[in-house]
Amino acid sequence: MATTSKATPKGMRTVATRNISAHKLRMVLSVLAVVLGTAFISGSFTFTSTLQSSFDNILGSQAEGLDTIVEPAESNASGVPLSEVEKIEQVDGVGYVQPDFNGTLVLLQPDGTAYQTGGAPTMGEAWHDPDRVIGDDYSLVDGRAPEAPGEIALDSAIADKLGFTVGGPVQSYSPTQGTVDATLVGTYEREGNVGGFVGIFFSPEQAQQLFSDGEFVPAIRVAGDGSADQNTLTERVAQALPEQEVTSGADWAQEQTDMLAEGFSFLNYFFLAFGGIALLVGTFIIFNTFSMLVAQRLRELALLRAIGASKGQVIRSVIVEALVTGVIGSVLGVAAGFALAFGLFALLEALDLGLPSSGLEFTAAAVYVPLIVGIVITVLSALVPAWRAGKVAPVAAMRSGLTSANSKVMRILFGAIGGLGLVVGAVLAFFGTRQDETVVGASLVGLGGFLIVICTFLVMPLLAPIIAGGIGRIIGAPFGAIGKLASTNSGRNSWRTAATAFSLTLGLALVATFGTFGASTKASIDDAFSNGISADLVVQGAGAENGMPMPLPRETYADVEGARGVGSATALSYGSAIGEDGTPTFIAGVEGPMATATDASAVDGEVQPEPGSAIVNETMAAERGWSVGDEIPLHDAQGAPITIPLTGIYENTDTMSGLALGAEAFARVVPTQQQTIQMIFVDAAEGEDIGAVQDTLVDAVSDNPVAVVQTMDEMVEQQAGLIDQLLNMIYALLGLALIIAVLGIVNTLALSVIERKTELGMLRAIGTQRRQVRTAIILESTQIAIFGALIGAAMGTYIGWAFVSSLSGEGISRVAIPWGTIAVVLIAAAVVGVVAALWPAYRAAKTSPLEAIAEG
Repeated sequence: MATTSKATPKGMRTVATRNISAHKLRMVLSVLAVVLGTAFISGSFTFTSTLQSSFDNILGSQAEGLDTIVEPAESNASGVPLSEVEKIEQVDGVGYVQPDFNGTLVLLQPDGTAYQTGGAPTMGEAWHDPDRVIGDDYSLVDGRAPEAPGEIALDSAIADKLGFTVGGPVQSYSPTQGTVDATLVGTYEREGNVGGFVGIFFSPEQAQQLFSDGEFVPAIRVAGDGSADQNTLTERVAQALPEQEVTSGADWAQEQTDMLAEGFSFLNYFFLAFGGIALLVGTFIIFNTFSMLVAQRLRELALLRAIGASKGQVIRSVIVEALVTGVIGSVLGVAAGFALAFGLFALLEALDLGLPSSGLEFTAAAVYVPLIVGIVITVLSALVPAWRAGKVAPVAAMRSGLTSANSKVMRILFGAIGGLGLVVGAVLAFFGTRQDETVVGASLVGLGGFLIVICTFLVMPLLAPIIAGGIGRIIGAPFGAIGKLASTNSGRNSWRTAATAFSLTLGLALVATFGTFGASTKASIDDAFSNGISADLVVQGAGAENGMPMPLPRETYADVEGARGVGSATALSYGSAIGEDGTPTFIAGVEGPMATATDASAVDGEVQPEPGSAIVNETMAAERGWSVGDEIPLHDAQGAPITIPLTGIYENTDTMSGLALGAEAFARVVPTQQQTIQMIFVDAAEGEDIGAVQDTLVDAVSDNPVAVVQTMDEMVEQQAGLIDQLLNMIYALLGLALIIAVLGIVNTLALSVIERKTELGMLRAIGTQRRQVRTAIILESTQIAIFGALIGAAMGTYIGWAFVSSLSGEGISRVAIPWGTIAVVLIAAAVVGVVAALWPAYRAAKTSPLEAIAEG
């Protein structure tokens, strides 16, 4: 009786490892897909943890020596009364009291223009003795400390960069005081890298003049004399100041840290989302790779079964290969992630957008999360191919001409399921566009979009022979028989074609979705300013290009209103008023005719607020139950309860919403230091040339170094530029997924060339030239790329349309499809197809006819 030997586990491990070493190139391509995805995850953890650590260090510095901090009660918007300083000094255990005299400034360069910090703040502060200062860590580098008004100290790096020298003049600009002239008497340096932040130190006397109304201060810091612990000292100060908010230094630092952590969690999720997208695309590549490997190795696997390998051993051998791929790719991905984070900080520094950094922060999460995710996803991606490998029968070793089977029944079954799911997903997304509640609508669109993505993958194998084949016939027509041969290859294994193309489909779908959102947002901004504002010109502070315009002094309004050629001018100010329940309410201050700033019409009463009255939009009026004639309960700037008469309710518009107060009412509820202007809308007088009026206004505000005069078209273009900046960043991140998709095409074609070696040898034997073989492979790659791109563009455009439509209640008034962008990416997809095929085509053309036929 014949006996069958059984393959040992060690022997199967040897087979798996030798198989890897025998196909190094295939291994490299698979590993690279894992590396790119895990690098993004590791890099995002490292980047955000480094930022978090840097800000923690800054907060730690701000809390250094801080035992107690006194802040205003919620109802007092002006701050802590300076009179409280004496009370604090009388508290037992208090060693040093430091009022916080600080505020926002703009540093002017030697040529008088504003120094651009890339969005980082420029702060004016009071100089304190470095040995006694609470919550800071700085030291003089050159010169001396500012001691009198008109003297400042500047960061030594900024002084060197801009060419300021000790003893020379330096100007800064305050939104409440205008241009501030000073002499640079010293330079200093702070502990650690604080990014683009600029600090200007004044004498305590001048800092109080610049950043306080003389009665209030934002906060008061307290250091103990060492006789009492922090909690005891805080309790004593709280008893002395029952009307103020008193917090221990440790609790205050923890509150700031928690707020930062919440902000950074979003940033981390944002980057992780793109890392997840990259890994998802990589999943299809790994799945495709192992599926093809199993198909190519049917005879080898059957021989293993014939010599005694069990089904489980064959499955495990494939999984071992996947495990090795995942481990190597994930380890390299972690290292690449660290390099990615380092490069990002260096890039931001080179662009003058430096962020605080004290060196890369390496956390355990930046290592184990990408390792686990990369390994698990790689192994899971290989499970189905491994299961197929285990099903290979020993008798298959005696057959020839083995190729991977492409089940038409399964294709039709999955296609039917996918088609049904597509319909359900599309209907859900459509219903999402018809909902009044934005959250409900966006949720339905999200669910529908998810179904569309999943079911598109299921239906693509059914579409591949039709659409990809049709594309192949069109682009292959000029190449005759070679073009026809290339067009038929997509139908030979439609699962492989679909899986390869779907990697590109995902990337293009996201580009189309975000592109539609961006184009619609820009179109809505254009509509809002073009149709909702009748003004010809707008005056605002520098920095609007970064989304953070510098406020203007109130005197600017008089300069603009009185300029020659101005028909009407309306100043808008923004601030926060304390409501009846003690919570802040966003408000606008209006000076001048409302008709210049908005086309809103009155629903009840008047749309123009009187100097001492208020108007509100209909949504807020309904939510609060307010009617014309009611008294709106607020608190004045000192915290005393007051009421403001409501004289009008206006319709909802895209350019204005909420509570708007006349100039006198606004001055009552907003602290003096915050009574600035955000923008001034200007109508040219009848018959005046808008360009001439713009030139006149530039002269009228020439004493203000940060004031910018723009036409409405220029302002709209500027706002659109902010959207473009965001989209460009998103497109750059999506580029990672597209790179992986290209690798997938390269990988699939390279393995396909190996699988079809006999076929290619036969073609060469019957007279097909190398150039024709290369052309066939390039055409095949191009049709796969265009097929994936077309499906992705269609899917992304529909999801983008539905998502934007569901946001109609959030100010996006019009859906705009970025046809130009979509056309560009489709053309780029064709180019990608050509580029991805160059190396596989070169290998295919080198196939030796005799060797290939002999191996077959």
